[in-house]
Order: sequence, then structure tokens, then C-alpha cells
Amino acid sequence: LVFDETTPLKMMMAHANEDPTAPSLRTELELSPEIDELILKCLAKDRYDRFRNAEELIAAIDFALISCETRWEHRDAIQWWSQRPVQGRLL
Repeated sequence: LVFDETTPLKMMMAHANEDPTAPSLRTELELSPEIDELILKCLAKDRYDRFRNAEELIAAIDFALISCETRWEHRDAIQWWSQRPVQGRLL
């Protein structure tokens, strides 16, 4: 989740009015500054601060992947998500 709000209304207000915290500050995983920048740009409130098109986003993803020291495999993602609650339940 992008915000730690307890009700749907508070969550909606946070999405509308608050800047999200960098993902690297919300996870135990090591994330590069490029990953933080990519995700925060996707979540920008002002559309002019977001990627203009899919090609820009793909280029940013490719650049961010270069900065990653380790790559996740499909099995890594399954294991990570199986340990996280999703809407109040475990996968």
C-alpha cells in the first residue's frame, strides 16, 4: 500500500493530497534510487510529472534494472507475495 490509512475515505484523501513515501523506506528490501524515482514518478499527482507514454516508462524500467545488483526471479516474487497480506488476507 502507498499510504497507511485505516478507512477508505482517509485512503482516498491521502491519495488526493499527500505525496507518497519512497518505496525504499517502506520495505525491508534494498531498492536503488532509480527504482524509487521510477515508482514515485508513476505516482506523481501532476500528470506532467509522470511518464508521457509507455516508451518513456519502459526506458526508465530498463535503466532502473541496470542499477539492480540482484534480479528477482518469478519464484522470488511468489515467495515474497505469499508472506504479505493482501486486503486483509494472505495469498
